[in-house]
Amino acid sequence: SYSFCTLLSSEQCDSNMPPSSRINQVAPHTLINIQREDGKHDRDYKISEEPDEKMPNASIFTCIKEDHTLGNLMRTQLHTNEDVYFAGYKPDHPTVHSFFLKIQTRPGYTPATAVSTCLGELLYQIGRFETDFCSALEDFDTATNQDVVMEESSPVGEELDIGM
Repeated sequence: SYSFCTLLSSEQCDSNMPPSSRINQVAPHTLINIQREDGKHDRDYKISEEPDEKMPNASIFTCIKEDHTLGNLMRTQLHTNEDVYFAGYKPDHPTVHSFFLKIQTRPGYTPATAVSTCLGELLYQIGRFETDFCSALEDFDTATNQDVVMEESSPVGEELDIGM
């Protein structure tokens, strides 16, 4: 049996894991490995920044091999920062795993600093969520004197009774 805490902290996909826990795993062999002219790989450039000439103190960040889930999290977190005037994102294309994040900040506060602060806050919040969830799960286990077992159930192949 696997606990949610084990699944959260597992670094690699275990073939013994329930299929429902492996759904969002990305197989390493499906990732494109691009080597740039300067000899570095694209994995060395997860986020790139390009200043936006149309707006003062603004930049457009390109996040590679990420999707709109992280884009929406970052946008939402950036809206809580008083030094950020504007934050928005858009996915590149549904088949391309990247998105663009546009940020405008007050003078004297760089968009790169805003992104760095945002990512630090998100890491803290996710770590706190994991700690609280695992603690609540352990409390539930001790209160009920049983281990929580994650089971996969699927209506596929089962006959459904629709009352006809």
